[in-house]
Amino acid sequence: MKRARKRPQPKKNSKPKAKTKRRKWLYNDLKPIDLLAKEQGITRPPTWEELYGAGKDLWDSDEEFDEFLKGIYERRQRGR
Repeated sequence: MKRARKRPQPKKNSKPKAKTKRRKWLYNDLKPIDLLAKEQGITRPPTWEELYGAGKDLWDSDEEFDEFLKGIYERRQRGR
């Protein structure tokens, strides 16, 4: 029959190990989303009107845009 191993006892004059202090997550530490955005320099998201047509000057013609799309579709077909 095996004997249970005894846990080593600390020496009488030894100090207990210092535990590292962990900060618990507190709800009070949270900031409102608008304050976080302001601190990080984030402005409001663009409106639909600002986004719509934002890339209208990227291609000189409709044919150039069609070639761009064609290239994308071809690469997707090849698995790239």
